Amino acid sequence: MTAGSGVVHSEMPSQEFFEKGGTMHGFQIWINLPRNKKRYLPDIRILPRKEFRRLFLETVKAKLG
Repeated sequence: MTAGSGVVHSEMPSQEFFEKGGTMHGFQIWINLPRNKKRYLPDIRILPRKEFRRLFLETVKAKLG
């Protein structure tokens, strides 16, 4: 999620999750943008599980467990 020019953020499980329960996993990284990027338009990228490792490694150049 990029909140360069501001964003309202809320996360809630689906109605099905409320009714049936289950396990939910999430991972977020919040980074303070440099001053010259503070006015970017808000944006979000949701990575499907099968793509997370590949995209994360390309973007951050880190190794996951």
